[in-house]
Amino acid sequence: MIDPALLDILRRSSKLRLDREGRWTHDGEAIGNAKIVALFNRGLDVSERGEPILRVGSQWCYLEVEDTLYIVKDLRLRGEALIGHLNDTRDVELDVDSFRYRDPQSVYCSIAGGHRARLSRRALADLAAFLDRDADGGFCLRIGGRRHAISPEEDRSADTTASSAPAAPSSKAAASVPAAASVKETASEREDTT
Repeated sequence: MIDPALLDILRRSSKLRLDREGRWTHDGEAIGNAKIVALFNRGLDVSERGEPILRVGSQWCYLEVEDTLYIVKDLRLRGEALIGHLNDTRDVELDVDSFRYRDPQSVYCSIAGGHRARLSRRALADLAAFLDRDADGGFCLRIGGRRHAISPEEDRSADTTASSAPAAPSSKAAASVPAAASVKETASEREDTT
C-alpha cells in the first residue's frame, strides 16, 4: 500500500488545468483529443475538503481551476425552472435567486450541492430571453411572472466550488452590465429597425 502522504503529493502534481472557458491543459499544453476531454468533463468532482478533483474510474487527482469547476454551457426553461447543461454533461436546475455578475462576461449562479457555476458565452446569449430591467434600472430575470435580481459582486479569487454570500459590490462591478443584456438590447434594436 502506498504511503498516504506520498499519494497526496502524486495527486497534487497532475499538472491538469481547466481554464475559465472549460478548456483542458496538461503541463501547459492543450488537450485536443475529444474523447479525453469528454472523459475529463464527466469526471469533474469536489473532494471531501471542497477542492476540485478529476475522477477516472476509481482513481482521482487534484486539478487547477482558473475560475469555476462547473460551467453552464447552455440553458433553457422547463416549466418555471431554469435548466442549465453543465460542462460535466449534467442538466441541473439553476438557482434563479443566486445570479451574480462580476463583469460583462462573468455571470455566476448556484447549482445543486451549493456549487458555483459560471455561464458560458452561449449560456449568456440564452439568458437574454429572460432578462428584464427592475425598478432601479438594474437587471433581473423574469421567469414565470416573477422577477429575480441579478446582483453585482466583487472579484473572487478562483472560487471553484462554493456558493457563498456575495461580497459588497465595487463601483466598477455595479456599473457593469451583463453581456446578455447587450445581446437582448441589440436584438430589440434590430426589431425596431425592421
